[in-house]
Amino acid sequence: MTLRSTQFAAHRGHTLGEVLVVGACGLTTAATLAPMLAAVSGGSGEARSLSNLRLIVGAQDSYAATFSQRQFTAIPDDAGTVNGSCSAYVSSVACPPQQILGLSSNGDYWGYFLGSAGMCSQYLYPGNCGNWAAYRPLTLTGSSVGMGSFRLPNVAAFNQFVDGRFFSDVWYSPNDRASWQVTAAPRDAGADFEGLGSVSTPFSTYSWSPAAMYHPDVFSSAYNGFRDPTTFVEAYVSPSVTQCVYPDLKTRMIEHSWCQNAPSFVNNNVSGVTTPFPYNASAAATGLAMFFDGSVRRLRNQDAIDDDQQLFQTSGGRLWTRTSPLGEAGYLPEQAIGGGPRTSHTTLTIDGILGRDVLTTR
Repeated sequence: MTLRSTQFAAHRGHTLGEVLVVGACGLTTAATLAPMLAAVSGGSGEARSLSNLRLIVGAQDSYAATFSQRQFTAIPDDAGTVNGSCSAYVSSVACPPQQILGLSSNGDYWGYFLGSAGMCSQYLYPGNCGNWAAYRPLTLTGSSVGMGSFRLPNVAAFNQFVDGRFFSDVWYSPNDRASWQVTAAPRDAGADFEGLGSVSTPFSTYSWSPAAMYHPDVFSSAYNGFRDPTTFVEAYVSPSVTQCVYPDLKTRMIEHSWCQNAPSFVNNNVSGVTTPFPYNASAAATGLAMFFDGSVRRLRNQDAIDDDQQLFQTSGGRLWTRTSPLGEAGYLPEQAIGGGPRTSHTTLTIDGILGRDVLTTR
């Protein structure tokens, strides 16, 4: 079988036996929420998205209960021992669990694989360390800036706690119309990665808070809003859910796509017909957010912006950092529309899991 090995792309993998040797990837037997999926009715796109997020709340609780209250993470906890370097990790530490996405009907696994160098030489993985960007919570520099495992909640290591599928209705909102249409064929198929053709694999409608996936010091107020994760050993250790200080004010997952009343079907500011506007493209956007207390509710960007300004005026503090390598403009500034104030709540939250994205519930 010929394997594709394009850097930073979802690759077709090998056989079931070759994949299962990486048992730590999370492909373990677990109680799923599959029976609950049948209860999700049509209704409006927002109602469907609300149901999706509530299902994912249960999946995250199950994951945390299975793994000592940890949040999902893709990068090894000890990546900081080699300054977060993929090449150093696979050459001197271990072959990390691979980012498996799903399975096609002919038995091929797809995933962001790291290749077969170093400690991975016993495996026949395609790909290379260019795919490390899909393991970090959020890539802050380089050609893959903005990418990270926070965009991949539907990978196999986590989707086993839902229904075991990458392309499942639970990962997409009907109001995320571009992704909903493109993924219609694989969502309806008996196996993932069927019917996509040459279309790039769309991300889920939903994303985790990458700030809450890093060690809290990465976006810490004690370090003026940013401490380079490549400079300290604990940077990539997945925080415990119990560390959250403001569970009703700290987002855990959001509709990353601007789903409700977006200005257009797709975002023409970027190439690719399946790219929707991001959640923070405008102060006017309102999306659904899941908080660490398990609640799911609407979150207005304008509320987050107003709260950030209020905190700054009263104490000089901020709700999201301006001092990361992404700069003052924050996350995805090139995709903003209409000018005016923007926000990077959830993505760049000051103090990570110890911080908050709004000051009050509404």
